[in-house]
Amino acid sequence: MCGACANLSSVAKTIQIPKVPNDLHRTLKARASKMGMTLSDYLLSEIEQVAKKPTMQEWLERVAKLEHVEVDEPLAVTIRRMRDANDPGISDSNP
Repeated sequence: MCGACANLSSVAKTIQIPKVPNDLHRTLKARASKMGMTLSDYLLSEIEQVAKKPTMQEWLERVAKLEHVEVDEPLAVTIRRMRDANDPGISDSNP
């Protein structure tokens, strides 16, 4: 493989999105402007945030690999007990 060809893999890529509705384009351009950014820079920052979050499928796969936990009481009881313990308006005399 030639040296120039090897460098192509490190070059930033371009994403084009055809058929963007005018209203959507105006909204995104206005948001970019309010942040002092070009539309391209604004969209890049937004898709970077999207890429950081796992998809639902990725999340489900990750959760499926977690170790299962046995509990001594129903979850609703645990949540209520913890909420009651943290609520200063609830005392032992006011059930």
